[in-house]
Amino acid sequence: MNNVIEISDLTVVYPSGGRRLFAGEKLTAVDNVTLSVEEGVSLGIAGESGSGKSTLVKAAGNLLKFGNPGVNITGKIFLNTDGKKHDILNIPGGKMKELRKHVQFIFQDPNSSLNPRLTVGEIIEEPLRYFSACGKTERKEKALKLLGMTGLEEDLYSRYPHELSGGQKQRIGIARALAPEPKVLIADEPLSSLDVSVQAQIIGLFKKLKDEFNLTLIFVSHDLSVVENLCNEVAVMYLGKILEQGKCSAVLSSPKNPYTKALISSVPVPEYRAERKERTVLQGDIPSPVNRPAGCVFCTRCPVAADLCFKTPPDLQPLEDGRLSACHFTQS
Repeated sequence: MNNVIEISDLTVVYPSGGRRLFAGEKLTAVDNVTLSVEEGVSLGIAGESGSGKSTLVKAAGNLLKFGNPGVNITGKIFLNTDGKKHDILNIPGGKMKELRKHVQFIFQDPNSSLNPRLTVGEIIEEPLRYFSACGKTERKEKALKLLGMTGLEEDLYSRYPHELSGGQKQRIGIARALAPEPKVLIADEPLSSLDVSVQAQIIGLFKKLKDEFNLTLIFVSHDLSVVENLCNEVAVMYLGKILEQGKCSAVLSSPKNPYTKALISSVPVPEYRAERKERTVLQGDIPSPVNRPAGCVFCTRCPVAADLCFKTPPDLQPLEDGRLSACHFTQS
C-alpha cells in the first residue's frame, strides 16, 4: 500500500506570549514526530488532553498557520495524491487550495464549526462551490444525497443549525466533509460533545462511510474503547511525542509501553467481565509543555522510571511484532 500522508521530524512550537507567568516562553505542542499513514487505513491517535493530538492532525492538514501568529513549524509533511508528492508546508497558497479537497476535517464541536447563518443545504454545498464547477441544481442533488447517506431526512435541507440536535449537527459536519470526495478524512474528537447513545450511532456511520467512500481515516480520541472499535492502527501520544504505535489489536491487547498500559487500564470495564484487571493509577499531572522533562517525557509519572529515563529521551524503536515503542525498558 502507498502512504497517503508522510510526516517527518515534525515539531510545532507556539509562542506563550502575554504578561503571565510563562510570558516569552515557548510551548512545544508536537516534538519531533515521524508518522506515516497508509492509504485505506483507519488510524486512531489517542492520549490525554494536552498530548498534542489535535495540533498534530491540524498540522497534517496545514491548518495551523491560520489564527496562530508566531507558530513555528519545522519538519516535513507530504501528501501523496494522483501519483504526486506534495510538500504541503512549503506549497503556494493557490496550489494548496487544489489539495484541500483531498484532506477534509470534522471538528470537535459542531456548534462552533457550522455557520449559524447558513441553512443545512448551504453548509453542505459550500465546499462544492469552492472546489468544483457544479451548478446550483447539481449541488442541491449532491447535498440531498449526502443527507441521506449520513442518516438525515431531506427536509432538514432548508433548516438552520440551531434547530437541530447535537448528533444531527455532527452528521451535517460529516456530510460537508464528504462533499468534495476527499481521500483523507480527519476527525478531531468528533464524539466528545455527544451523548453515549449518539456516539454509538456516529461510530457506525464512520464505519459505513469509510467503506463506501474508500477513505483513509485519521481519528483523534482520548477514548481507547472508541479507537479499538473504529480503527485498525493506533498511535499513542503523550506530551507531544508518540510513545507507542502499531496495529490496534496488538497494542490495545498487549501494550509494551508503560504509558499505554496505564492508559488502557483506565478504560472502564464492567465488574462482571472476566478480563477486568487492576487499574494502574498514575501519580501527578501531565507536565507543562513549556517546561518539559529533559529525558523521557513520561519519566515524572512512570512507575518503572530509572535514572536513565530522567536524563536521556528514548527513541521510537521497532519491536519484533512490527510495532514501535519509545521506552528504555520495554514492557513485556
